[in-house]
Amino acid sequence: MKRILAVLFCASALSFLPFHTVRAQNVSFETNLVDWAAVCTINADVGVSVSRHFSLHLGGRYNNLRLRPVSDVIPEPGEHSSMEIRNRQKVGYFGIRYWPWYVYSGWWIQAKAQHIDFSNTGFGRPALKEGKDGNGGGLSAGYTLMLGKHFNLDFGAGFWAGHFKDLTVYDCPRKEWIRRTGPANVIYPDSITVGIMYTF
Repeated sequence: MKRILAVLFCASALSFLPFHTVRAQNVSFETNLVDWAAVCTINADVGVSVSRHFSLHLGGRYNNLRLRPVSDVIPEPGEHSSMEIRNRQKVGYFGIRYWPWYVYSGWWIQAKAQHIDFSNTGFGRPALKEGKDGNGGGLSAGYTLMLGKHFNLDFGAGFWAGHFKDLTVYDCPRKEWIRRTGPANVIYPDSITVGIMYTF
């Protein structure tokens, strides 16, 4: 009963805001081509405009792959090659964008809350970095180019700052030597966006 009352209270409060009107054509779906190129990271962003200048966004990224490039050294059973490439991640976020000109066109600035778990070797680096239960916020900015009635090309970049309950850095993917481990506060570059956006 308390949950129902809380939902009704929030809905009634939002009804008094000046940007509460939402039309069907003001919904967007976007996928980031840069994430797909980064070891096939599945990603999506759904946006809903709430006024001429603001839109709300819910999205995430997921990757559970690891690549093992061909090497002259054959690892022992149960071992992973030091050349292994990982970009494993589970990311979820909720954000709000401000559009100075008009929603889904031109320049924008976005603030978001984000949760992330990841396991990453990077490219050309043997070290393995793992972050568990990371929570924080991010800021990003970009530009959306209108290609047609429904399709846009979206560019953006930013940073994410947060706290990991456990952040561990190993010297190699085999987890033989630990450089550091434990809770950590971090500031990381956020995903670079070159996305295809469909609005309807």
